[in-house]
This record gives sequence, structure tokens and C-alpha cells, in this order.
Amino acid sequence: MANPDPQTTNRAKLVSAARAVVTYQIGFPQGCVRLTRAAAWLRAHEPVDLPAVEAYVAAVRELPIGTERLAWDRVALRQLDVQLEAANRRFRDPVFEACFRIIDELGVGGDVDDS
Repeated sequence: MANPDPQTTNRAKLVSAARAVVTYQIGFPQGCVRLTRAAAWLRAHEPVDLPAVEAYVAAVRELPIGTERLAWDRVALRQLDVQLEAANRRFRDPVFEACFRIIDELGVGGDVDDS
């Protein structure tokens, strides 16, 4: 069997990222970054509109959300986490809706690991 075309592969990556977010297999901030990356890859083949996800990523862009958190001073990190948690609460529902829409519209079969 031949490898799937890039559009199919990129759709599967977007669905995989959406599933990882809604099942808490990945942290919310990192999951949203993964969603925006997967959407960017898919945009080469078809339109993808994820305004809630993109707004969330823009809102937390200056905050430590990944492994860089390990290098931060703990007091400073706790202060910044107030902002991060506020953004998480604000965007959680619209991001989850976007994820479920992706899963419903594009989810066909198993996940593709894009690690």
C-alpha cells in the first residue's frame, strides 16, 4: 500500500492533535501549539480556520508553557501561571468546540503520530 498523500497525512495529524487535547493526553497549552502547527501544514492543501486556538496561542505566547518552565524562577512562574490559568479558563470551551468539530468533520480512522 502506498503512503497517503500529504493532505490526508496532515488531516490525520490535525485530528490526532484535537483528540490529544480533548482527552487530556497533552497539556492544554502544548496541545494548542500542536493544533496550530498541524493546521499550518494542512493549510497548504485546504483552508483551515481555528480562530479560538490561534487567539489562545497568541494570548499565551509570552508565557512559559513547555519545558522552558523548568528554567524559570518558581516565584515568577507562579505569578505568570495566574495569567496562564486565566487564559486557559477563557479559551477552554471554544478550543474544545473547535477540537470536536475537527474530530467530527475530519476524523476518519486512527491517529497519525507526529512526534
